[in-house]
Amino acid sequence: MVEKRTDVALGVELVRAAALKLADRLILVTNDTDQRPSIDLCAELKARVTLVYVKDPENPQYIKSLIYGTHGSLCLDEAVLSDLWRRV
Repeated sequence: MVEKRTDVALGVELVRAAALKLADRLILVTNDTDQRPSIDLCAELKARVTLVYVKDPENPQYIKSLIYGTHGSLCLDEAVLSDLWRRV
C-alpha cells in the first residue's frame, strides 16, 4: 500500500473545517505528531479539537505533544479496542 499526502490532507481538512466553522467540535483520530501544526492553527481559529489516539505502551510520552492545545483527549487502550472489535 502506498501512502501519499494522507497526513497533509488530514491536516488541511481539519483546518478547513475549523476555518469554515463546520462543527462545534472537531475530532482528530491520530497518533501522528505531524498533525501538531494543524492542531495549533485550529487553536488560533478558536476551534475545539478533541484528540482520539491509540495508547503506545512503548512510548507513553510521545502523545503528550499532540494533546497540548486540544480541548480534550480520549485514549483507545487495549481494553477499549478489544471491546470495539467485539461489537463489529
